[in-house]
Amino acid sequence: MFFISPTLMRLRVTSLTLCGLGAVVFAPVTFANKANVGVEPMLEEVLVTAQKRLENGQQVPIAMTVYSNADLHRMGASSLSDLGAATSGVETNNYNVTQPSYSIRGIATSDFTVGSDPAVGVYLDGVYVARGAGAELFTDDIARIEVLKGPQGTLFGRNTTGGAIHVTSNKPSQQAEQSLALSAGNYGLKRLSLVTNNALTDTAAYRVNVHSEVRDGYIQQYNGEALNNRDRQSANAGVLWQPNKKVELLLRANYGQLNQRSGTVYTTTQSVYQSGNSAEPFNLFGSVSLDGENKEERTTFGISSNLQLALGAVNFTSITAYRQVEASLANDEDGSSDNGHYFHSLNTDNNDYLSQELRLNGEFHRGSWLVGASYDVEHVDHLTHVTLNYNTLENFAIYTAILDDPNAFAGLGLDAGVLGLTDQSLPQARAEVVNRIRAQLQGAGVEGIAVSQFLTQQLLDQQDPFAGTLGAGPWGALYAIDAVGCPQNSVGEAADELGLEQAIFCGILPQVQNRLVGPAGQTLWPEQLRNTGRYQSSAIFTDVSFQASDALQFHAGLRYTVDHKKFTIQTGYDSANYFLTSSTAAGAQALPMGLAFFNNGVDLANTVIELDDTWNAVSGRFVTDYTISSTSMAYASIASGFKSGGFNSLSYGPDITPAFDAEEIVHYELGYKADWLDNRLRVNFAAFQYIYNNKQDLVLVGSPLPSYQIINNDSVGHGLEVDSYWLATHAWALSGNYSWLQTEIVRDLSTHYTQFDRTGQPQSTTPEHKINVGSLYRAQFGDHLFSWSVEYHWQAERVGTLPGENIAAQQRWNTRLVYRPPNSLQNSASNAPVWELALWVQNVFNAKSLGNYNGAGSAIGSHTVWPKPPRMFGLDFRITF
Repeated sequence: MFFISPTLMRLRVTSLTLCGLGAVVFAPVTFANKANVGVEPMLEEVLVTAQKRLENGQQVPIAMTVYSNADLHRMGASSLSDLGAATSGVETNNYNVTQPSYSIRGIATSDFTVGSDPAVGVYLDGVYVARGAGAELFTDDIARIEVLKGPQGTLFGRNTTGGAIHVTSNKPSQQAEQSLALSAGNYGLKRLSLVTNNALTDTAAYRVNVHSEVRDGYIQQYNGEALNNRDRQSANAGVLWQPNKKVELLLRANYGQLNQRSGTVYTTTQSVYQSGNSAEPFNLFGSVSLDGENKEERTTFGISSNLQLALGAVNFTSITAYRQVEASLANDEDGSSDNGHYFHSLNTDNNDYLSQELRLNGEFHRGSWLVGASYDVEHVDHLTHVTLNYNTLENFAIYTAILDDPNAFAGLGLDAGVLGLTDQSLPQARAEVVNRIRAQLQGAGVEGIAVSQFLTQQLLDQQDPFAGTLGAGPWGALYAIDAVGCPQNSVGEAADELGLEQAIFCGILPQVQNRLVGPAGQTLWPEQLRNTGRYQSSAIFTDVSFQASDALQFHAGLRYTVDHKKFTIQTGYDSANYFLTSSTAAGAQALPMGLAFFNNGVDLANTVIELDDTWNAVSGRFVTDYTISSTSMAYASIASGFKSGGFNSLSYGPDITPAFDAEEIVHYELGYKADWLDNRLRVNFAAFQYIYNNKQDLVLVGSPLPSYQIINNDSVGHGLEVDSYWLATHAWALSGNYSWLQTEIVRDLSTHYTQFDRTGQPQSTTPEHKINVGSLYRAQFGDHLFSWSVEYHWQAERVGTLPGENIAAQQRWNTRLVYRPPNSLQNSASNAPVWELALWVQNVFNAKSLGNYNGAGSAIGSHTVWPKPPRMFGLDFRITF
């Protein structure tokens, strides 16, 4: 980020941003001011708080990208997710608000449950925002956003193994300010933002912002209203009290709500799409056909106080905060209207978070110091409701069998060769043949055989309930299952006399078909699971900077963290969900079961499993920086990060690890920051390498039933980032950034549960190469002022979360044309209103690109993906009094 020096003009600065390779800020029309003729423009320092004190960003030995309020307007960024495309080394491929994930240098958390924590910490005005449901912040009345790259465990704390995103709101001030911003655009966009800032007394001031935004959906449905609309409102208020130069108290409150039809995914399994919508051609960027609801709702509320006292040579800071989030997300997980792949979910969250941080900092003869302590407690309550139908369970069983063995149906003439599969076939190819196998089973009159075999295997693995009286038989719990069409009393007894295969056909299959074939197959199969948690974290930390010489400086810091987590998993089988009945000897009753959530075979008990664990770690940093000249510096750093362990949330049983290990990262970095050409060219460079142990990956694994679990793996990564900004002339500026990243999984523990070994493969979701370029041109026609900016974003192909399926390279162009009326320069020097009009286009050429493969639909063989927004355009009007 940079500004043209305010010494060039006596103006109230209203910066325009250019985001390209990095983000660039230009003060307006300095070249048009006759009073400044002959004065060269220059880059101005950007103040940041990355080290818990206000400093020039060019003198801080941390790789970072900083966005001002003007940058955010210029980019059209309304949330943190909008920053990913423009920021080197950062990805924010989020398709909904309530389950966001942020990636810095390939480090991210993919878990959508509440049993784990994020790897990139989000902070609002110095307060940790906690988990995903509330972590997608909007950019209303923001002063700046600092994206800090690499572990920030010393100064920011846990859950920053990848880095931290620090959002700072505008503070109230004594200077009166009122502003109004209006926007209108395609897809029915309407946006309103109001800000008022006034003095209450000579020592107190307040600031209030209200914001509303609505927009129609851009994804059309064949069978319903358009999806991925936007409907959100927010309000922020702050009061600043400064009775003297030694005391400052800042009170803030914020409220936000949204209610929109977002989070839409498309099935990428063509056979599933065609089965649900055979009349329309398969097109991931066309209309979607769904049979479930997509809806997202969220309400957030937060209050905080920031007290700063100057106690002689020591400064004291106390930050106290409370935040509450209520959210719900309903999704058609299969992304289709195929009745044989019917999978809908509803996730609700009710979380609250209380935190306290205390800091002391000061200076000594050759440096500065900081000590502090923090405590926070979080309560989480998450409900996951899943709805399948009986038809889906047959396809689920077929897909599970094909994943395990492509010759699973060879006995029916459907061997791997006939299906076009091999042992190396990837999940997408195997999913494509499920409906074909299902049709063959229907034609042969054995529909339901896949579920029958699946259930048989589960029962074989359970103990014979009559072993104590009759002696243990070889068929496990099949001795407790009614034989139905067999002459024997139980399936186990039928297997003794007829053989297992015949016992399945006469004992198991008829019961399954009774629940599955025909209209009965459309009967819904609901399951529900609840997680609650109480998470406490305590930490003490210190950081010292020492000036060894005029040029050489050392920084060292340590943090000790203790995380204590209590967690519950509560689930039970619905009495209406069953295929089989027990034998007369076993009670002759329906046998409810669960397929979405496994609860260790405890029927109907709605059992609560209580888990309790503690993790602790020491994280730290050691940095050396050297001032090469008054405008350049180099640094070298080593930093460690820590993210506590957690709990698998969706199932429990003998093959499911209840708790998983904490993450640890060691990160090495070399950096260089310089302003050249009389402060007209800025170049920042960083090269890094890290060792990432026990990375927590969300993987679909299955034993006894497929479910999403956190599996630890080890990985390594290295890369470089270059950010540059150049004021080429008084009228023209260029910016750019480039990032290169290589990651590799060196130990993949998921191989214990699945046949797909990811060892040697890169971590998913992050491209190896990423380029952004921007240009800003300013022109004056008489007293009329114009600025035109163009941005170009490109990223290389990246590995998707679905094995073998990559996300293609993608590019986008954005542009913005701004007009200011005559005498705007003179007006801005006074208190008269200043206004501007801007025409903007996002995704100028309407490029078609995908976000990522994702979603629970993969469990039933309907792999899904989400498309990025199409071309958006609109008109902004802003006026400041």
